[in-house]
Amino acid sequence: MDAGTVTITQFHTLKVEELLDVWPTLSFKERGRVFKKLARRDHDELFLNLKAHDQAEFLAEVPPAERRTWVRTLPPDDAADLLQVLPAGHREEALALLDEQTRWEVTALLACAEDHAGKHEH
Repeated sequence: MDAGTVTITQFHTLKVEELLDVWPTLSFKERGRVFKKLARRDHDELFLNLKAHDQAEFLAEVPPAERRTWVRTLPPDDAADLLQVLPAGHREEALALLDEQTRWEVTALLACAEDHAGKHEH
């Protein structure tokens, strides 16, 4: 699907899979307008299926009060992926948004990833 062939008013009629295909071609403004037109169940599905860097960009645009809800929808492995793409100054903030159990799991996953990366450097 080519974003150039679909007008912004038509995006709300697309399935989430189709939106995921065109998402990288949309501007921040277009992404926000498309997201607002989606049904709540589609919000969740779209967010959960975005790449980690797209999730990070999305979270940067939502009000701080909404970030906790979005971060907590992620399974631990996806939350760890998200934290890895966030700027260093925002990682602790995002980690603090998670519940205690998930925070523990994500911290363990990040430690494993760092350990794995460290072994490949030597």
